[in-house]
Amino acid sequence: MQSPVVLVTHSRKLYRRMRSAAPPGALLRVGCLFPAGPGEAAATVMVDPRAVDSTCLRTLSGWRRDRASHHVVYLAFHGSPDRLITLPRVHPGPYLDVDRAIEHLRRLQIGPAPAPAWDDWAQILEAAGGNERARVFLSLALRASGHNAVVDAAAALHVGPRQLTRLCRRWFGHPPAAIIRQARVVRAIPDLLVSGLSLTQIARRHGFSSRQAMTRLFEISSGHPPRAFRRPPDEEVRGADAGAAC
Repeated sequence: MQSPVVLVTHSRKLYRRMRSAAPPGALLRVGCLFPAGPGEAAATVMVDPRAVDSTCLRTLSGWRRDRASHHVVYLAFHGSPDRLITLPRVHPGPYLDVDRAIEHLRRLQIGPAPAPAWDDWAQILEAAGGNERARVFLSLALRASGHNAVVDAAAALHVGPRQLTRLCRRWFGHPPAAIIRQARVVRAIPDLLVSGLSLTQIARRHGFSSRQAMTRLFEISSGHPPRAFRRPPDEEVRGADAGAAC
């Protein structure tokens, strides 16, 4: 299975250009990398240096420190010389011009097309980027666990559950429970990739009632079972060796 490529940029024009070259569902856009975000599930992360902030730098640094398996590529836009020098030190990665990055996207071969619910996650992130209260809710959703997650999120935003439902439908086009379920899938992917925990342990850690419940939600949201996100043992060994060499 080919995991999505995440493009870190504020430029919609750049995103539209690159999306036109990528297979359907292969490219997601975020304004910044943040812990437990979708970038953690990506095989390749393309970073526009103009969009990098302190949160993005901390995330990149954490990936290198934890030896997570990410192929980070920096797009060769003009920017602060200090930033262009710093980024590969924070997390190793080559600079590519946009044309070469687009060629990379055109060569991607992905498996079954992702379910529409998975495509919605990119729209959810984009909607949150334009509204402060929506960003607060999404941050809460990415940390939520347990059966009272919607009630707890509503209380944190000082609204009732019904008002939160109306707000979420206006912001994202989905009720809050659906956003929280999607966020739970996104949050679990890094553990599947690098933690070595069993599926049952990962399900418990991220608030699923059982391993089977996690599997059902993954198949609905991403079109793939959780096991599809796990790396074979020989890949883990190679990844560890590569991290040690850095």
